[in-house]
Amino acid sequence: MVNCTRLESVTVFGPRVRIPSPPQILSQPETHLSLRDAKIKTMKVRSATESDKSAVLELLDEFRSDCIEQITGKPAESQTAREGGAEIFEKLLSDSDYCILLLTDSDSKIVGIITGYLCPMLRSGEVRAEVEEFFVKKNSRGHDNAKMLMDVFFSWCQSKKVTKVNLESDNELSRAHNFYSKYGFETNATRFIKKLEY
Repeated sequence: MVNCTRLESVTVFGPRVRIPSPPQILSQPETHLSLRDAKIKTMKVRSATESDKSAVLELLDEFRSDCIEQITGKPAESQTAREGGAEIFEKLLSDSDYCILLLTDSDSKIVGIITGYLCPMLRSGEVRAEVEEFFVKKNSRGHDNAKMLMDVFFSWCQSKKVTKVNLESDNELSRAHNFYSKYGFETNATRFIKKLEY
């Protein structure tokens, strides 16, 4: 069981984001969330398993398509996760420093995902977490479903003694930015990218 209490301080990058003091994860301090069976209403958050591979990769392609559509204003179809993610998914499942959490509906269908990993910080001796993917399907948004997914990720971070959480998001994804702001994130950094060609 992971006790859902407050983190001391969390930094998030996005267009980027810093969380000085994250919101109370649950209103009931005695309430506990398990990474395998956090349940609120009809939605459930659980850790991914090997049998989720196909559904997870399909969901990540839907996420990428959704982002491309928001950025360009045109419908898009991505298959990058399904084409190249299977082997990586298997490796990450066995990595205790990596977290793949799934939001499922009352029919056990996967409708959301958050992934992240730990990153030790040599200069401070602390550990930060990086959110890599965060997505809830259109028909499952609202009713605090995204918040529930983020809450369980923060519980995982607390269990790993994380002091900062970094998250980045494309500048055009204003709907996501609204969620991050409501959750308590603040913009505080600039991201630089240099792609490598092979």
